[in-house]
Amino acid sequence: MKFLKMATATLLATSLYASSNSSDCVCFKLEGEMGAELKTLIEKYHGELANIKTDGTSANADKGISLFTVTEKKAMTKAELKTVGQNLFTNKCAVCHGDQGQKRAYGKSRPLNTLTLEDMTNSIGGYKGGTYDRGMGFLMAPFANISEEEVQGVHEYLQTLQK
Repeated sequence: MKFLKMATATLLATSLYASSNSSDCVCFKLEGEMGAELKTLIEKYHGELANIKTDGTSANADKGISLFTVTEKKAMTKAELKTVGQNLFTNKCAVCHGDQGQKRAYGKSRPLNTLTLEDMTNSIGGYKGGTYDRGMGFLMAPFANISEEEVQGVHEYLQTLQK
């Protein structure tokens, strides 16, 4: 049974990856406990790539039968990016980096308001992967679990504070 789950998950992941660069729609019908588990895994690990819509018409939804569609996730508008960035910055970053990103958190980091988008994206990616540390990486790692689009939103928001 474990092999079947792994093989099915691999097939689904491959389908998702192949469709993530296009506007294709991929539909799956997953049944039983295994279907519910696979759906949870897809939602967890492919949330950034796709929107998952569940068809609530299934009479057996409580038994794990799931019909869902995966479609390409649409890019945020500039206004949406700024709003997401402002919320993230206010709720996660400002406490250590200052209300305008001007502080060197714990005297170790660079001020966020001086970073390019590329610097910010590389730093967050490094904190996520455990490959980047300016002395306090263990403190930053839990806050780095954001998408590249969200990083762009934070950067966009900080740029508006400079004007």
